[in-house]
Amino acid sequence: MAAAAPAIIEAFDGNFHAEAELFAVQRHGRKRSLFDQRFDSAAEAMRFAIEEMPEGASNIVLETSSARLDAGHIARIYGSDTFPLRRKADGK
Repeated sequence: MAAAAPAIIEAFDGNFHAEAELFAVQRHGRKRSLFDQRFDSAAEAMRFAIEEMPEGASNIVLETSSARLDAGHIARIYGSDTFPLRRKADGK
């Protein structure tokens, strides 16, 4: 059995404007495919991961030039007061 990868490799430095890439594994029945999308900002990638990522997605990872975050860290940052974009839950 392979060892689990670390959930977070480098802490997010708060630069929501940094370019980001979002990775995930998506299930389509018995098949799996890799999701990989680039975003102009980490904030846009975080919003997409929380609000628009298909429900069957797993192993979600966001990478910037200085950070690598798993789904739990993305959710905590998205829910924080420092998140700069409007949230879908805000009704806007």
